[in-house]
Amino acid sequence: MTKLQKIIYISNARLPSEKANAYQSMLQCESFSKVITTEFWFPFRQNSIRVKNVFEFYGVKNSFVLKQVPSLDSSLLWELHRKLGFLCQTLSFLFLCAVQILRERTDVVIYTRNTLDMLIVPLLKIIRSNLPIFFEDHDGFLKRHRWIKQKLLNHVDGIVVTTSFHSRQLQEGGVPGEKILIAPNGVKLERFASLNLPEITNDERRVLYVGNLFPWKGVYTLAEATRYLPDQYNIYIIGGSPEAVKPFRTYLSKHNLDLKVTLIDHVAPVKVADYLKQANILVLPNSARHAISELFTSPLKLFEYMAAKKPIVASDVPAIREVLTHGRNALLVEPDNPRALAKGIQIVCEQPELARRLGEQAFQDVTQYAWEKRTKKIMEFIEQRIQA
Repeated sequence: MTKLQKIIYISNARLPSEKANAYQSMLQCESFSKVITTEFWFPFRQNSIRVKNVFEFYGVKNSFVLKQVPSLDSSLLWELHRKLGFLCQTLSFLFLCAVQILRERTDVVIYTRNTLDMLIVPLLKIIRSNLPIFFEDHDGFLKRHRWIKQKLLNHVDGIVVTTSFHSRQLQEGGVPGEKILIAPNGVKLERFASLNLPEITNDERRVLYVGNLFPWKGVYTLAEATRYLPDQYNIYIIGGSPEAVKPFRTYLSKHNLDLKVTLIDHVAPVKVADYLKQANILVLPNSARHAISELFTSPLKLFEYMAAKKPIVASDVPAIREVLTHGRNALLVEPDNPRALAKGIQIVCEQPELARRLGEQAFQDVTQYAWEKRTKKIMEFIEQRIQA
């Protein structure tokens, strides 16, 4: 950068968290910090997850500042009305962020990734019209409140998205193409450098999914797929936030699937690679019934799967096809179809040479998604937009 001295990355997310958005923010800030002074501002919120060191929990270097901004996070308000509690917490956090940003005396860039966090943008632009603000959008235009988001996007200097469909949707909504950068998520390749592909044997066949358990993630389809798999196939599912784990456990029990699926609590992101190493096949069963999983998502686990050099069976949806190609670096199957998913898993297991080839090619292809390369694109985009 020519003049800018610092990036302030703002996200109204719990930290640490079992959700991928906080993990993605930590990885992005670590990568930013290699080229510019970086601060990650996050709110003071009630949090049941306790860790001694957030950097170690996420497996990132202590190379940027974590700044906790106060917010009104009241249990009483949440109990009275969840939306009211969330609104008070969000607005108080954003107001205090705005106050502190306006006290900044250095040339800074504001970078945020949550739609509601953009409520801060008009105020900042009124007071400091030349303050560069960039927004990383992961939601697209929602059916509700679409017009509000369109108005807010007019105030930002640039928008980063992770899929081409997302870019097209924004442009159809009136956002100029030159204001948008497509930058899929990334991976820390060094974390996977020592992993080796275990041979698939006739004994236990370990099928692994890592991530949250919301319906749009496709985990219910994966659970149903166990009905069509032989006994030596064992399904392991790691992760899930509390609000998603409880209904999923209930579903497994109600449909007599709890003995076929092993649930493992959320593990620290730094330990995920160790679990991937123990699997034979990695599964990404995105649902096509939800726009976010069909068209918008760029899952961190997708790139970690590829870096693990393991065969991947994934849903054949547009968002995934931007990275994976059927028969080249993954086996793509019909989404929301348990039989198709089970068949894909069996095909890979029964053909060790295919499994090896898919894993090797995925590993080669993922090198283009290193965080450093993503950050280089974003920083060049920021520079270009500021000079425009």
